[in-house]
Amino acid sequence: MNYKVIIQMLSFCNNLLNNIKWSLKALPLILFSSLTIAQETSGVKQPNEDLDLELGPIIVRAEHIPDEKRETAQIMSMISSEDFSVRGDSNIASAMRRVTGVSIAQGRFVYIRGLNERYNNATLNGSILPSPEPLRKVVPLDLFPTNIVETTIVQKTWSPVYSADFGGGLIDIRTKNVPFNNFYDFKVSSSSITGTNLATDGLHYNGGNWDWLGIDDGTRNLPTDLKTAFENGTRRNEGNYAQLPRAQQNIISKQLVSDSGLFLVEQGNVGINFGVESTFGQRWELGDSKSIGFLGVFSYSNEWHNKKGIQGIGEAAVRDGKFSGQVNQLSKFARQSTTNSIDLNGFASVGYDLDDNNRVKMLTFFTRSTDKVSEVSTGKTNDDDNIRREELEWIERQLWTNQIHGEHTLTTINNANLSWRGSWSTASRNAPFQIINRYEPVAIDDTLVLRRGSGIEFSEINDETYDYCIDIKLPLTLGDVLFDLRTGVAKTRKSRQSFSNFLVTPNLNQSILKNLRVDVAYRTTFATSATAFQTIRSTQSPSFYVASQDILAAYLEADIELTAYMRIMFGIRNEGFEQTIETRSSPSDYGIITPSLQSNKTLPSTTFTWNFVNNFSLRLGYSETVNRPQFREVGPSRFNNTATNEQFTGNPFLKETEIVNWDARLEWYFGRNQFATIGVFKKNLEDPIEAFNVGSGESRLVTFVNIESANINGIEFEWRRNLPIDEWFNWSFLNDKTFSLDANLTLSSSSINASKPVLMLSQSAASRLVGELSRITGTSRFTLEQLRESNALEERTADFITNRQLQGHSKYLFNLQIGYYDEAADADLNLLLNYQSKRIRSVESLKDGTPAVSEELPITFDIVFKKRIDFWEREWSLGIKVENLFDSDYQAYQESSGHKVFVDTYAPGQKLNFSISRSF
Repeated sequence: MNYKVIIQMLSFCNNLLNNIKWSLKALPLILFSSLTIAQETSGVKQPNEDLDLELGPIIVRAEHIPDEKRETAQIMSMISSEDFSVRGDSNIASAMRRVTGVSIAQGRFVYIRGLNERYNNATLNGSILPSPEPLRKVVPLDLFPTNIVETTIVQKTWSPVYSADFGGGLIDIRTKNVPFNNFYDFKVSSSSITGTNLATDGLHYNGGNWDWLGIDDGTRNLPTDLKTAFENGTRRNEGNYAQLPRAQQNIISKQLVSDSGLFLVEQGNVGINFGVESTFGQRWELGDSKSIGFLGVFSYSNEWHNKKGIQGIGEAAVRDGKFSGQVNQLSKFARQSTTNSIDLNGFASVGYDLDDNNRVKMLTFFTRSTDKVSEVSTGKTNDDDNIRREELEWIERQLWTNQIHGEHTLTTINNANLSWRGSWSTASRNAPFQIINRYEPVAIDDTLVLRRGSGIEFSEINDETYDYCIDIKLPLTLGDVLFDLRTGVAKTRKSRQSFSNFLVTPNLNQSILKNLRVDVAYRTTFATSATAFQTIRSTQSPSFYVASQDILAAYLEADIELTAYMRIMFGIRNEGFEQTIETRSSPSDYGIITPSLQSNKTLPSTTFTWNFVNNFSLRLGYSETVNRPQFREVGPSRFNNTATNEQFTGNPFLKETEIVNWDARLEWYFGRNQFATIGVFKKNLEDPIEAFNVGSGESRLVTFVNIESANINGIEFEWRRNLPIDEWFNWSFLNDKTFSLDANLTLSSSSINASKPVLMLSQSAASRLVGELSRITGTSRFTLEQLRESNALEERTADFITNRQLQGHSKYLFNLQIGYYDEAADADLNLLLNYQSKRIRSVESLKDGTPAVSEELPITFDIVFKKRIDFWEREWSLGIKVENLFDSDYQAYQESSGHKVFVDTYAPGQKLNFSISRSF
C-alpha cells in the first residue's frame, strides 16, 4: 500500500473541500446554462426511439439499483419510487408513516423508534438541510414531493460516515437520477375531503390578489416606519417602535389596519382541491463515453382543509407525586378553522459523465409551502364566559438547496473511489400578518366587543447551511482477507436569524366599540393621535436572536470480509461542535451572548453481519452518539404556537444528550424485495431533553430542560412477500394475477428518570435580559456565573411523573398493505392500514397541576387503484385513492381518575383523490 499516495490524496481532498463553496450559489445558473450548451454542441447524437431498451411496455430509464437493504452492513429500511406510486403518497411525510418503527406528527414531522423529531436528522443526498420551522430541528418532510425522489433510506444503526447527532435514526432522501432516455410526463389531479370541499360553511379572508399562488403581492408588507423600527433601531434611540413619538406610533397603527381584507372573517363555499405535475428528461451523447443528462420537475397544488372540534385545557389535584381526582376544565372552546395550503416545487438536475470513471452531478431544488388560515373559536375560560377568538394567519415556508456531487474511480490507486459533495441551502419561515382578534361580552347585554390584547404578530426565521464532505474508499487485501478502508472529512456551518414581535391594542373604550365591525373598531380606536398599538416584546422577552453552529468532523471506517459469510464493519468519528446564541432587541442592536455549547467527541461504531444459512442474515450493531440542543431550544426569546395555544421560550443552559445504541436483526429473504425480519433495539440516553411546562392553567409557557436519563427498548417485525395464490388454488384465471402482503409491527417501551434538579431560565429572566440589553454599550458575553448573579438562572426539580414514557413515544405501530396486480388489465389495487398508538404531546407539570396532554391519532385505512387506459388513441394512467375510509378522528386530551378534558379534537375527513397522467 502506497501511503505517500494516500497522503497526497487526502491533501487534494482538503484543498477541494475549501474550494467548492464558491460554485454553490451560482449552481442554478450553471444547471440551466449547461442544458443550453448541450443542445448547441455540434455533432451531438440525438436519441433514437428504436434504440430504447424495451421489456414489454416498460422503457428502461435508469441504472440497475442493487438490493441495498440486503447488501448494506447497516440496519435500515427503504422506500422506493415504486412504493410511492403503488401507495399513492404525494409527499415524503405521508410515505414515511408506512416504514417500520416510524410515526408522523402534525402530518410533517417524523418520529423514529419512539423518539420525536428533535432526536432525528434528515438529509438530501447526504447533505444536511436547514429547517424553516421555529420549533423544530429537522426540516418538515411534507415539503418534499415524491415525484423528485428515487429512494428514501431510514438508517437505524449509526455509521461514522453520518453526523454524530443521531438518536432514533437518520432519513436520507435521494433524488432521482438523470435519465438514459428522453421522456416527458404530465399529470393532473383533483381531490375532495368530506366536510371541506363543496361545503358552504368554510372560513375565508380576502388577503392579496396572488394568494392562490402562495405568494403575497405586497398586501402584508409592513409600513416603512415600522419596518425601520424593527430592523434598524436600538433601545437607545427613536428607531425602536416603543421609543417612537406616540403620534408616529398612531400613524403606523392606522396603516396596519387600513386594509379591511386582512381582518374580516367571512363564511362561504370551499372549492375543489387540484394540482398539476410536469416531469421532463433529456440525454445527449457526446461521444467517447461522454454524455449529459437533464431532469426537470415542476408541481403545483392547491388544497383546502376544514376542521371542526374542541380546544381546551384543565388542571387536577396532585397527591403523593401523582394526579388524583378528576380533571377540572379551565377553558373550553368550539373551534373551526379553514386552511388553504398552496405548494410550489421546482427541481432541476444535470449529470455529466466525463468517462466511465468520472461523473459529476449538480442539482437545485426549490419548494415553497404557504398556509392561509382562518380560525374562529367560541367558548369560556376560568374567568370569562362567552368569549370569541379570531385568528387569521399567512405562513410561508420555503426551502432552496443547491448541490454538487462528484464520483471518481482512481484506477491508479487500486480502483479507489473518491467522492465529494458540497451544498448550500436556505430555509425561511415568514408569518408577516398573524391577526388575533379577541372579543368579550359587555356586562350589560352580553354584546361582544373587541377586547384588549387583540393585535398583530410578526415573525420571520431565516436559516442558512453550508455542508461539504470528501470521502475516499480504498479496497485492500491483507493475506486472504478483503476489506475496504474508508476515510473522510466533513464540515457543516449553520446560521439562523429569528425575529418576532407582537403589537397589541391598548385599553379600549367598550361603549364606543359596541356593534362595530372589527376593522371599524380598529380604525375607531386609532382615530385620535394619542392611541396606538403597544409592543409587549420589550417586557416579555427579546425580539431578535442570531445563532450559529459549526461542526468539523473526520472519520475512519473499515469494512472487513472475515469469511465468505461473515462481515464486520467498525470505525470512529471525531466531531468538534460549537453553537452560539446572541440575543438582541433588534437586528442592528448590541447583543448578549449566552454561554456557548462546545464539545469535541470521538465516537465508536461497529456492526457485524453473519449469513449463517442461505438467504438468512444476522446483524448486530453497537454505537455511541449524541443529540444536541437546537437553536429554538436555547434561544431565550418567546414564540407563540397558535396551533396549540402555547408559548415557548428557550433555555441557554441545555447540554448534549449522550446516547448508547444496541441493535440486532434477523433477516430472511425469499426473493428480490421479499423478506421477513425480526429485530430488537435498546437505547440509553443520558441528559435527554424534554419540553417542560413552567406555566399554569391557560397561561401555558413551555421551556426545555435536561432530565437525568431515559431508556427505550423495542422489537420490530417486517414481512413483505408476493403470495402464490395461483399455485395454492391452481386456478388458471389467476395465472397473470399477483397478490402481495406487506406488514410491519413495532412494540416498544420507554421510561424517564427525572429525580435531579434541572437548570433553566427563571420565568422573569427574559425581562431581565431585556433590561441588560438597555444598559450594555457593546456586544457582551455573559458567563454562567453572571447569569446566576442576575437571578436569571433557576434550579428547579423537574416535576415529572417517575418512570413515565418519553414524550412522543408510541408503544405500538402497525402497518398493513394488501396488493393486487392484474397483468392483463395493467391495473393495481392496494389496501393500506396504518395505526399509531397513544403518545404524549405535551408533558405534565405536577407543581402546576397540569396533567400531560396525550394524543390519539386517526387509524387510517386507504384504498389505492391505478390502471393504464387507452383514450383518444393514446395510453393514459388513471389513479384513484380513497383516504381515511374509517373516518377516524384526532383527539388530544388530559386525563385523571378516568375523566378526560379534551385539549384538541377534529375530524380529518375522508378524502377522494383522482389523477390522470400521460407519458410522451
